[in-house]
Amino acid sequence: MKRFGLILLLSSLLLGAKAGTWELKPWQTYLIEQKAKADTSACTESIMTPRRWRKDWLKTPNFNIPVFYPVEQKSMLEQWDEQERNYRIMSGDYHKGDFMADMFCDIIETIFLK
Repeated sequence: MKRFGLILLLSSLLLGAKAGTWELKPWQTYLIEQKAKADTSACTESIMTPRRWRKDWLKTPNFNIPVFYPVEQKSMLEQWDEQERNYRIMSGDYHKGDFMADMFCDIIETIFLK
């Protein structure tokens, strides 16, 4: 077992030393340079060249401002009902039946009055 470990250690040291001295061959550097030229030459337009502005360069949806509609104010009666409901909830006098009745009334009001 010790012999196997020694062989494994020596082979890894030998391969590591050989890999540290590895260099690119001239034909490999040439291929890398050609590939880099081909990749960068596709973008021939420079940002320094003067050019005309086109409408498609300016994204107009970013500048669209929607029409502003103010939020409808509640009537005095609706505000009073809401305050009364909040007071009943805070005092602990608001139960499941009250909640169901309020939901039913809200649904009926939405269907028939709005």
